[in-house]
Amino acid sequence: MWHDGDTAGCGSGAEALWLASHGWRVTAADISSEALDSAAELAASFEGGAPVHWVEAELTTWEPGVQFDRGPPPPATRRAEPSER
Repeated sequence: MWHDGDTAGCGSGAEALWLASHGWRVTAADISSEALDSAAELAASFEGGAPVHWVEAELTTWEPGVQFDRGPPPPATRRAEPSER
């Protein structure tokens, strides 16, 4: 089953690619065309996962037209549980 996820302010695309590698269809948006170019380059070298839809957008006015599922945060941003500390 696919889930639809988004990363707003995706920057270099690391989180978007992590979600895609875990079975998510991802829309990754950023205002910076340079960041999106870097993210697309990284994606081209990344194996596995669903393709990422890269969007250049001003996030304060962007309306994606779809509702996204909320998923687990990528490992780099996930809070460690007390038992993991």
